Amino acid sequence: MTNKTVYGFALLFTLFVWSCNSNTNNSSKTNNSELINKTDTTELTIFTTGNTMYDMAFDPNVVYAKNNTIITINLINQGIDTMMIHNMVIVQKGKADEIGVKALRAGEEKQYVPDHPAVVAASELLQPSDSLQFSFDAPPVGTYPFICTFPGHYLKMRGRLVVE
Repeated sequence: MTNKTVYGFALLFTLFVWSCNSNTNNSSKTNNSELINKTDTTELTIFTTGNTMYDMAFDPNVVYAKNNTIITINLINQGIDTMMIHNMVIVQKGKADEIGVKALRAGEEKQYVPDHPAVVAASELLQPSDSLQFSFDAPPVGTYPFICTFPGHYLKMRGRLVVE
């Protein structure tokens, strides 16, 4: 092949790829409006309370968020005991127990958060008297359980995220 032929094929291939990726319908307007809606934020503050396995809890244990927003959660650990290490893992309905059990296998290296499609969002581990913030896209309208997956905590530390 000559150089002209190679350049000709390269030019045709480039034009072909460009034409396949060009947007000839108006769906980009829909995508832009979806992005604009996602700039809205629902900000929530949730405390982890208690210093024993008996009294540890999320407060509040039911929170509400708007659909099509970015949810930002300020998680504040009010515990002072060294065993009151917490995280917050939001899961699909009916999956809290399964994720709580799988969290042990995930281990500390993965912050006790298993790689599982039922995990909607998760924070990192939070030490006593510390706080953190994490954000994620609001899931579809519905109710989503959240749990602490630090070993032994998921049976007691539970709540619900209601997306409206």
